[in-house]
Amino acid sequence: MKNKILLLLVASAMLVTGCKARGGKCPATPTGDTVLATPYTDSLKLAQADKLEGASFASTSEDSKSYEHYGYVTLKSCTDGDTANFSQKGYVDEDKKEITIKTRFLGVNTPESTAKVEPWGKRASLFTKHILEAAQAKADEESAAAGKTVYNIALITDPETMGERDSSGNRWLAFVWYRKSSSDAWRNLNLELVEQGYSRNQLFIDSKVCDYRKSFEAAGSHAEKCGIRVYGEEDDKYDYTAQAYEYSLWGIKKHYDEIGINDEGGSGVQLIVTALVVGIQGDNMYLRDVLIDEEQYEEEGEGAQLFGLYAYAGFNTALCSTLANLSEKAGMDGTGVGLVVRFFARATTYGGNIQLSDVKTGTSGAKAFRVISADNFEKYKDSLNWSHQYKIDKDFTFADLNVSTAPVAIDNSKLDRNHKSEDCNCTDLLQYQYQWIQVNMKIRKVTPSEDDDKEEQKNIVRGAEDPYWNNSTSESKAYTIYASIEDKNGESIYTNIRVDASLNPYVAPAFFGTSDKHDVSSANSPVGKTYKVTGYFVKYFDKFQVQLANNYLAYKYIELVG
Repeated sequence: MKNKILLLLVASAMLVTGCKARGGKCPATPTGDTVLATPYTDSLKLAQADKLEGASFASTSEDSKSYEHYGYVTLKSCTDGDTANFSQKGYVDEDKKEITIKTRFLGVNTPESTAKVEPWGKRASLFTKHILEAAQAKADEESAAAGKTVYNIALITDPETMGERDSSGNRWLAFVWYRKSSSDAWRNLNLELVEQGYSRNQLFIDSKVCDYRKSFEAAGSHAEKCGIRVYGEEDDKYDYTAQAYEYSLWGIKKHYDEIGINDEGGSGVQLIVTALVVGIQGDNMYLRDVLIDEEQYEEEGEGAQLFGLYAYAGFNTALCSTLANLSEKAGMDGTGVGLVVRFFARATTYGGNIQLSDVKTGTSGAKAFRVISADNFEKYKDSLNWSHQYKIDKDFTFADLNVSTAPVAIDNSKLDRNHKSEDCNCTDLLQYQYQWIQVNMKIRKVTPSEDDDKEEQKNIVRGAEDPYWNNSTSESKAYTIYASIEDKNGESIYTNIRVDASLNPYVAPAFFGTSDKHDVSSANSPVGKTYKVTGYFVKYFDKFQVQLANNYLAYKYIELVG
């Protein structure tokens, strides 16, 4: 039955309906996943198509007039419906490492699908992802056949009228052009998003370089007249109901396929989460269950451990300040760590890991972010109906909740690096995934061997010395410290440390002795030194990493031990 449903979805996605000519009749509704006719996108031409070879969209030059602001690019990843990451040949930093072109699409604003989840957001994200990944896959295929690089994606902007970067300064602004193959015509993805009804038109200025305004306005007007998708149509894969479901963190992972955001465009159900804050990263939370889930107890028995998850609230949401204020009111240390919180969210995945998103952070209203304490516990007690402990003890009180933020110690004596699988470099570590842990880690330099995976190697520069830390671009404050955990035989299991740019206070590379990533042998170098590290433990490709948290000095999350 599942296969039949998938076939129907694929078939429906390939249907093309709608107006036969400009301003023609509206498509049948509901549109769902149907790909509509796009006369406006079909007719818009890329004026610079014959000039792309050798041109540069991005440059490290401070002279804006020294490069073209258009050129071929290669897709690295898609973020959501109007944001993606690209690379450009020759666009590298001082270490000759490619710089990621984080790109915000001009002229559109698709519904949210990451920190927030809005109707049509996931579907817009999938639409963009499928188009760009298909174009890149075809380019890779054609490159292999031709023996030279073929490009099917290009970026262009007019910096004088539209600007070069967004307000954050971190993302380039661009129109994204793609073609289905090197023999096909170029298509403007931004315009297509408007014409498909995944975004309202946001292009209201003229440009001689990017002369697209009339096409965008016409496509937007037609989509609005027809009332498709964001222009008034209900997203039948979005949960509009006010109903929310109480789940433990363990239960969210266990039942993710039924309740989480999925790759078919479903928004997942709204969840109510009650959990302990064990760590904070920027404005985001590392959480732990306050009770053992009944179903978990049935599966794991007395050995069941309290489960954890990461809650991504987004950046600049002020949740960190909210937690600090609530902590002070509760007579705690003013950081938010140790609070039992109750909030609304949805479950999603990022980088292959399950996490919470669409976190409601407001402190008033029906979906307010709350703190549970001994004073108000009776109000919420009956809602914790997933708890094994609660069901066996009718006199349950707040004092019976787990409020310990102590990390789970990784037991090195039970680790064997030879226990591995195709997608996991040590299966003995899987029991600690999603946990707030503590472990001794030895800093290492990267070695060009099979122990460092291909995705990681893409960001590594070979020089006189191999680095001990690395960031994706020279502009990024987020970085990875290469480290390892010892197994029971003293063998190294490569497990890295991740420092996010949002940490408060920020953990600069100099904290480890030197900010020079290639200094792997001086007296100041941390290479070969061991640190006791506390943080959130998750997989990254086939390895694991420990993600650090705010207030690393106060809580001694990183301590030199040898």
